Amino acid sequence: MEMDMAASIDGTLFKEIMAEMREHTHKRLTNLPAAGESEEENHLGDYVPSQRLHEGYSRLRSVPLTVSNDDQLDDAIQQIKATGNSGARTAANNSQSGITNALNTYRGDRDDDEFRSKMESISNRAQDDFRKAIDATYDKAQQVAQSLSPSQQNAVISLLVNLESALQAIWNNIFSLIKDAVRDIGKYIQGAPSNIDDLFAKIAAYIKSVF
Repeated sequence: MEMDMAASIDGTLFKEIMAEMREHTHKRLTNLPAAGESEEENHLGDYVPSQRLHEGYSRLRSVPLTVSNDDQLDDAIQQIKATGNSGARTAANNSQSGITNALNTYRGDRDDDEFRSKMESISNRAQDDFRKAIDATYDKAQQVAQSLSPSQQNAVISLLVNLESALQAIWNNIFSLIKDAVRDIGKYIQGAPSNIDDLFAKIAAYIKSVF
């Protein structure tokens, strides 16, 4: 069954799907839902293939996943996860360091504008860090999975869907903290140390569990 399916799938399909998924992930990163708006309402939820790739994507996703031990697939998955882990940790660590520094150098109301500027810079850097993490993860996936069987590639796509959601969730939490801090600096400063520690401890645990 898999051999017949493999014969019907064009060799470039996986690469094209990777390109579309990467583009979609970047769009989710830069187009956050407005206040009170869900990702569905924002039309940027999980990846949906273009009309051009829809049929091929459906064929690939219908290939049965490997049920037995598969060292080749396991190795590919571990490499992809390790790449995503590194990118996510870099983004989180840079954000925590920047936010902590902005807090420690804040000297009262007269520093509000400078504080907002620092937080905006932290947000921009975090977004760039996540963009790099996305690219590195997809680059690794394409590198290690391009020559895999359709069944193995289907498993890799499932993994990438999960990792995309994980990276997006981490970014959303960091962005929300920054947005709340800028909106009400006084309130943020009061509970900042514990809030920062709690958030990034949860992020670290989440990264460890997903990647």
